Amino acid sequence: MFLVDYGVVILLSLVIVFEGMIIFYALRRINVYEQIFTELVGIIDYIKAQMDIIDNKGTFRSDDEVGFFWEAVKNMSNILSGLFDKEEDGNAK
Repeated sequence: MFLVDYGVVILLSLVIVFEGMIIFYALRRINVYEQIFTELVGIIDYIKAQMDIIDNKGTFRSDDEVGFFWEAVKNMSNILSGLFDKEEDGNAK
């Protein structure tokens, strides 16, 4: 028969519960940050679409100062879009 030290069992149980709580809160925090980044991507895409509607002839885009802002927004949108995979039919790529 195995002799079980109850102190070791209690200690391991506490460690497992503690690690489970850490993982739970870490995953919850990651989901919150993912939602924030997803909202930012949506806002930046909306801004890009509105800028394209306003600048349908390309006059603002060719201007030095306004063109710089348009390119900065476009680059920021591309960077943020690449942070998370897009979902298809509820499944991640």
